[in-house]
Amino acid sequence: MGRIDIVGLTLAEIALVLLFCLATLIPGIRKTESGLIDLGKQVQNLKKKAAQDAQTIAHLRDENRELEGKFGASRPGLRSRATPSCSELGKAAGWLFAAVIRGRDSYEVNGDTMSLRDLLFANSEALKSAREGGCHHSIQLYYGAGVSGIDYDYALRRIEEYFYTKKMGPKQ
Repeated sequence: MGRIDIVGLTLAEIALVLLFCLATLIPGIRKTESGLIDLGKQVQNLKKKAAQDAQTIAHLRDENRELEGKFGASRPGLRSRATPSCSELGKAAGWLFAAVIRGRDSYEVNGDTMSLRDLLFANSEALKSAREGGCHHSIQLYYGAGVSGIDYDYALRRIEEYFYTKKMGPKQ
């Protein structure tokens, strides 16, 4: 039996294997080291870019606030000053009632003839809730046969002080 049988390799062979391993690992170590250096540079570049982006975002937000202020300041009168209808605000569904103008101060609702005062009294709760809700109720308004234009116009203007009207045309 020789020396190889006891250890398996001679000291020279072990040295050759170690040199071979080191020779193959050193280029990999150098690549890893240069890769880490490159990654470090990339991280620094990303940090710089993030800082620049943060400045850009802050600048754009300031500019956006400034433009919103100018936009809002230039539009104060563009909102309608008219009181919205209750159905538009979702506080009423559809028409409050339908009426027929029968004369200067005469309205027919569901077959009953009423003056404007009687009509307002009959719908006082609805008018009160509309006033509290900041809206006007909508009604359907017909004109009766034989009503003069002057009487129709007067009755229409009076009722439009309290309700939004949808003019429906003639009714018998």
